[in-house]
Amino acid sequence: MFLRGKSLHELPVPPLSPDPNSLQGKILTLLDQDGPLGEFPTQAELAVRLEKSQQLVSHHLRTLQKFGLVEKRKMGVKNRYKLTREAIFLLETNTDFTRED
Repeated sequence: MFLRGKSLHELPVPPLSPDPNSLQGKILTLLDQDGPLGEFPTQAELAVRLEKSQQLVSHHLRTLQKFGLVEKRKMGVKNRYKLTREAIFLLETNTDFTRED
């Protein structure tokens, strides 16, 4: 399997590998669960599901975007969030995260 012209063995280790129990890890897990269903939640939807403020979720989404793990897509009038290929790779290879396929 190749991502952006590189084999999996050539990919750099992501600079951010959040703890699955941290808020960033929980955001990644929710986005991972929603992605295969074709669902891309908004910041507000993530805040409700995580029982955190929108400002806090926004801060962590920006950090995850900065490190290339989450991308924002404009769909209609709302911004929706999804995992990048790098984040999916991180989740698939990190034994701390449990994935349900």
